[in-house]
Amino acid sequence: MDMQIHPTMHLRYKFFNDGLTWIDSNESPKLNSKHMFKNVCYADYFYKNKGTRIFNVGLIGYDTKTTKEKAIANIEQQLAYMTNFVTEHDTAFAIATTPQEVRQLVTSTNKTIFLLSIEGAYKLIDTKKDVEYWSKKGISFITLIHLKDCEYGGSGIKPGIAPAIINFKGWVKRIFRPKKRGLTQHGLNSIQWIYESGMLIDLTHMSKHSRTDALKYMEENNIPPFVSHDMYKPIQHHKRSINRDEILKIYELGGLVSLPVSGEALSPKRPTKEMKQIIKSFPDYKKKTIDNYEITYKDVNKFIWSNRYDILKDSVGETLTEQQLINLSVGFQTDFNGWVNHSKPKYKTKRQKRKSGRETFNEFDEKGLAHPGLINLHWEELTKRGVDLTPLKRSSEKFLQLWQSAIDQKH
Repeated sequence: MDMQIHPTMHLRYKFFNDGLTWIDSNESPKLNSKHMFKNVCYADYFYKNKGTRIFNVGLIGYDTKTTKEKAIANIEQQLAYMTNFVTEHDTAFAIATTPQEVRQLVTSTNKTIFLLSIEGAYKLIDTKKDVEYWSKKGISFITLIHLKDCEYGGSGIKPGIAPAIINFKGWVKRIFRPKKRGLTQHGLNSIQWIYESGMLIDLTHMSKHSRTDALKYMEENNIPPFVSHDMYKPIQHHKRSINRDEILKIYELGGLVSLPVSGEALSPKRPTKEMKQIIKSFPDYKKKTIDNYEITYKDVNKFIWSNRYDILKDSVGETLTEQQLINLSVGFQTDFNGWVNHSKPKYKTKRQKRKSGRETFNEFDEKGLAHPGLINLHWEELTKRGVDLTPLKRSSEKFLQLWQSAIDQKH
């Protein structure tokens, strides 16, 4: 399961070309890993996708000043777009609005399955009734805070000029009043309302203080945390990263962490000495490539496994049960059509190909992760390298269990 992808980005930002359109056989798009402002979510790449069958579509909320009416209409428009696309192509695609529907579609059809989430709830939530409205629409989780500080709390600010401009007030407050960038009381109330309405709360994009407040509140109120695509602080040391203590707490509370799949998003920034050594000793390491994902994914899994006794709490035998292994899983998120490029190719030039010693090269080797149709080659490359992908494969079931737990306690 891809924990979040954005084929409706063009409805929020008009300069993107339309998502989920079919490729003209006479004019294939020329795509590579540098596609930050281009549509790569062509319908062709979702049709019988070999690398991922379940895609959680992140409906993009506002990050600019707006009204509640406009914020709602924006999400409704994206929701209608997905519904219309699936209706027109219902022999190949389906939208699942409950975990049961996901399982039924997986076992009894060969359709590509879309789930629905909301990334950025700015202006969407005033009361619990507002949240219940989105739950009835089949939304699986809400990323409460997105690119800027808002009524719910502070946002995590990535390095660079663009994030600082988008969230200028937050950037200034981070310097002069960092402790004032936690969750507001309305943010805490919204967490409770979201879970009580049968949805998960995504802690991604929260500032350090917001995330600390959220985890404390969720522990006190028995709410499992979920992170769809934050970075890993031992390697990517910046404000959008979660540290090992936070990861441990998330899993102790029965939650799930999912990593961005892009090697560019996971580029090292002030890594620890331990991580520097791992990167230095990595065979033929190339920055902004699949190498960054492999290094990050493996270390996160290693950390979780080394703390399995604290996470699982109950008696842990020499061999773990399938359910215990599911509880230790790690997810992934592609973020295609989000504000990111993806993994660069490792073997683009003739020199790189000669140096590799390999005789054959595929599209992923030469283009990098240029679009969703190459996800399977990404997994194949990791498998060739001996990377254990079973924790990732189990994350789909873990997500469905978390979602079901939220639905079961609705009141």
